[in-house]
Amino acid sequence: MKIEKNQIGQTVFILFDDPLFDNVWRVGNNWLRKRDPKFLAKLEKFENVPIEEFDNIYYCYECQRLEDGCHRSWTMRNKGHQGYTAFVGRTCWAKIFYLHRAINNLIKHAPSRMPKDLLWTVACKDKKWNVLSKMDYSGKTYLDVGSQSGYSAFMGWNRGAIEVVGVELRKEIFDIAERMKGILNANEITFYNADWLGVKDRFDKFDIVSCMGLMHYFKHEDYEIVLDDLCKKALHTLILELRVKDCGAAYFVTQNQTLIAVDYLERFVMDRGFKIINKVDIPQRHASTPGKRGLWIMEKI
Repeated sequence: MKIEKNQIGQTVFILFDDPLFDNVWRVGNNWLRKRDPKFLAKLEKFENVPIEEFDNIYYCYECQRLEDGCHRSWTMRNKGHQGYTAFVGRTCWAKIFYLHRAINNLIKHAPSRMPKDLLWTVACKDKKWNVLSKMDYSGKTYLDVGSQSGYSAFMGWNRGAIEVVGVELRKEIFDIAERMKGILNANEITFYNADWLGVKDRFDKFDIVSCMGLMHYFKHEDYEIVLDDLCKKALHTLILELRVKDCGAAYFVTQNQTLIAVDYLERFVMDRGFKIINKVDIPQRHASTPGKRGLWIMEKI
């Protein structure tokens, strides 16, 4: 079976007798021959997991091979299945892993507020990134406002977005994203080092628009202008990670940050033609911080 470029960001069904599985079986046979305890223990674990709970195997289009899935594919074959579903990404998991680690190492040794970005990524990875990584970016355009070191931009790119734009104000973090873009040869991504309020009118509409970890830094008088503009730019999906409060006035300003009331935000996006698909609570950096932080995913009706 040959995977085509237009299948990046999609899932494909691969038969177990396809040559693409040759390396997977070779690795598994080697572990089995050596009676590798980790391999055997994981096989036993997967035997007790319902098949429908298995994640897709990852296929790297750049390397033209399956990157993982040895234990799951062995288990499914042993249970009589004829094949497996694989997700097609632009580049290999190893590059994504080392990219993330390199970004974190650069953040650790960089000045300003960058260590907080590292802590934030670690705190959110199970809740925030796991939700976003399941979204469909294939063939879509993606705008990330407040793109930081580019992690969400690279994720959208790897999952098949045909055009990705990231806007980040802090020069030291923008430089990291640019460096990683060069490493990955991610020509479909364009990063801008700019204040969003100063450049927002340069950009048209995108299929997916996200603004994560930035909204509460806008002044009260600018908040609704930015939120309305993001709604207008999103053709299909709007992703917001922001600080909210449960009730009271529409906005609440504290510690030079702006919080928005949950019910007011719901009405605001619904009035602009969006329905709320998912809400995910995100851990606060400090327990004493007013309000709560959440990831909101909305789709155009």
